[in-house]
Amino acid sequence: MFEKVSWIIPTMWKHTLFFRLLDKVSKADNGDEVIVIDNVNSNKHIKLPNVRQVFISTNSFVNPAWNLGVSLSHNEAICLVNDDVMFTYEVYRKQLLDALNEDEHSLLLSYKRRFYNIQDKTDEELLRAYPVLVDPVDSAPGWKLVTPEVDAEPDEPFWGTGFVQGMAYKHYPVIPAQLRIFFGDNWIREVYKANGWRRLLSHCKIVGRLNGTVSTFNWDSIGRDKGRVWEGEVDYYYGVCAPKFETKRLY
Repeated sequence: MFEKVSWIIPTMWKHTLFFRLLDKVSKADNGDEVIVIDNVNSNKHIKLPNVRQVFISTNSFVNPAWNLGVSLSHNEAICLVNDDVMFTYEVYRKQLLDALNEDEHSLLLSYKRRFYNIQDKTDEELLRAYPVLVDPVDSAPGWKLVTPEVDAEPDEPFWGTGFVQGMAYKHYPVIPAQLRIFFGDNWIREVYKANGWRRLLSHCKIVGRLNGTVSTFNWDSIGRDKGRVWEGEVDYYYGVCAPKFETKRLY
């Protein structure tokens, strides 16, 4: 029986929209927890019930941060969340737990047609407007079984499905260490597909910013060139990972 969720949020403090999720979980008293991976070893300290903050001395990048957060989680359901989005916690949580209790081999992804990219407002303005931007708590928009391939738009086959990703802890497919910044959500989604497990798209409205952190990241600060990092991960994903999906020999 799936009853509690661990919400895992890597952040570099470029955005604070995840504060709404922290507030919701800290007040819910339902066994949920939030694990915030502080990828810049900031001097910010979150002091809220049911929220754990993990400080990383050197930026580990998002995929290793997801792996770390999952390894530290206590609950039977997990959800990977971008720090630059907001959604109705109660609605998505119910969708995820219902899906997992129906079939534990379920992956609940965000739905690009329900993502609203808002760039002209500050985080503070968006957080204040939370009640009118997201779905009402009692609306409970349903999820439906649909694969990203079937729902694909031209040239953007999987865009928008990685903002929020929920699944069972025991079926989390650890992301390979060679994929640090990109392709983590692709890996998770394709492992589920290769195993024949179901992938669902949540109709819960997601509000936030497209590429909010990546677009503002100072690559020179870590002595790495974005182009070379990107090319190396592209080569690894399509040269090593993709054949594994075909043969189903994933590890």
